[in-house]
Amino acid sequence: MEDGIGRLRLASEDLSTFLMIDEQFHTQDEEYFSTDHESTLTSPVHVIFQDHVVGSDKRMVQNDDTIELQLNNEDFVSQKHGKKVGREDFEIHKVIGKGAYGKVYLVRKISPPDAGTFYAMKVLKKASLVYKCKEQTQIEKNILVQLRHPYIVKLYYAFQTDSKVYLILDYVAGGELFTYLDNEKMLSEDIAAFFLAELALALDHLHSFGIIYRDLKPENIVLDRDGHVKLTDFGLSKVTIDGKSTTMCGTVEYMAPEIIKSLPYGPAVDWWSFGILAHDMILGATPFGSNNKKKTMDRICNERLKLPKFVSPDARDLLNKLLKKNPLERLGSLKLNDAKSGFASIKNHRFFRKIDWKKLENLQLTSPITPKIDSTNDTSCFNDAFTSLPPLESPPQGSPISESVDQLFAGFSYVNTSILDNK
Repeated sequence: MEDGIGRLRLASEDLSTFLMIDEQFHTQDEEYFSTDHESTLTSPVHVIFQDHVVGSDKRMVQNDDTIELQLNNEDFVSQKHGKKVGREDFEIHKVIGKGAYGKVYLVRKISPPDAGTFYAMKVLKKASLVYKCKEQTQIEKNILVQLRHPYIVKLYYAFQTDSKVYLILDYVAGGELFTYLDNEKMLSEDIAAFFLAELALALDHLHSFGIIYRDLKPENIVLDRDGHVKLTDFGLSKVTIDGKSTTMCGTVEYMAPEIIKSLPYGPAVDWWSFGILAHDMILGATPFGSNNKKKTMDRICNERLKLPKFVSPDARDLLNKLLKKNPLERLGSLKLNDAKSGFASIKNHRFFRKIDWKKLENLQLTSPITPKIDSTNDTSCFNDAFTSLPPLESPPQGSPISESVDQLFAGFSYVNTSILDNK
């Protein structure tokens, strides 16, 4: 399914067989969490979301091992800066993605303080979300609110109308990594190492907040105008209580064995997907793909990784260690009392020996790929199938949702006050 800020996936149909919304697993989760299970993983922080705090800017308050994230109150922002932000503040220029539940547009802000700025506007229909993935949409918004990282797309506004919800995000004009992989077929190991290192920093940032991404793949990675990656689409991400989840979701070819087997899992599933992505970059294909999903899942769980002779010793070692079936043996897995495990084991691997991690984290390294972009509103890196569509928002269809259903979206609105304070 092609959609997104670079095909930013909007709960695409190809996941319908495998995506089971979290509510279906609450009983199973509670049963697991209520019993004593020994784990070699340290527990990440417990993230508590509050939809609004009257009279308070966004702030993070840390108490022991708990981080409490307090979101901007819409009324407070309006009181401080004069006006609530809504659909009328954005002018649509192009369609850049389309999915099962909505579209993504290139839009221009037409009101101050950031008038003239181009953003990506993700629009989702409430009526579809109520029965399909409303929880995922709230989770995506809440996750984007708390994240501040150079390799993760930033959320600027969130608001709603009677029939739709809107996320206003970075417009990342370089298009998706998938397009470059599709054109190049394979990347050199040095180029692959650069992009993988940027993505590893993004994943480590997510994991530090107790967030499991769960859907790493080329379609969810876009390049900015300087060729640096941005991780997008957090609709399938999971904020965990103690580092474990049981929900079966993700894209099949990138799905870890423990997810397929419905076992409790932690952040190590992202390092498996990272290994699949590394294989895709270096060899031009995923290692366990087949012509049907059932066979692919069987191969992921049971088939031994096979690599051609031309793969370098360092790349071979990286792939073999990332694609361990047992998550406790997987490179990147965090082990108690082992400072060399977790993200440190990724950074210190010889495959990344040429990477200056400090400079990379500070955006001080030059990307090996620079997209051809003429302007801030250039859409040439996106699929013509979308950009050729009329730049019009679809009108609401069917009967309006009830007041009780609309309450499910209470607290959705958000303004990134850095925009207001810095203008």
